Amino acid sequence: MSENDLINKLLADLRAKNPTLANRIENLTRNELGDPLMEPEETAEYIGNTPGTLAAWRHTKKYDLPYVKIGALVRYRLSDVNDWLARRTMNLPRNASAQRRGRTRGGELIA
Repeated sequence: MSENDLINKLLADLRAKNPTLANRIENLTRNELGDPLMEPEETAEYIGNTPGTLAAWRHTKKYDLPYVKIGALVRYRLSDVNDWLARRTMNLPRNASAQRRGRTRGGELIA
């Protein structure tokens, strides 16, 4: 069974019990706002990590990377991932890494 088939089956089962919630989840999965939902594998590749690490972060709450949970499915909004990356970006002074290695003098890089 493909992932889309599984999602449709879950939505059909949920629609029978709670049509409002099913519609809301369907809108999330289709993402009418144009903010794509990525699978853990895609997200891991995007940030240079592994899906297992993302699962560990979710379990331990080590990092505040938001995710969407739809039944057993986990998805990451691209905008949330980009915001998370922006929050974790460190701004070093220009030539900071060269200065730490002693390769600058008065702001000039020594060849």
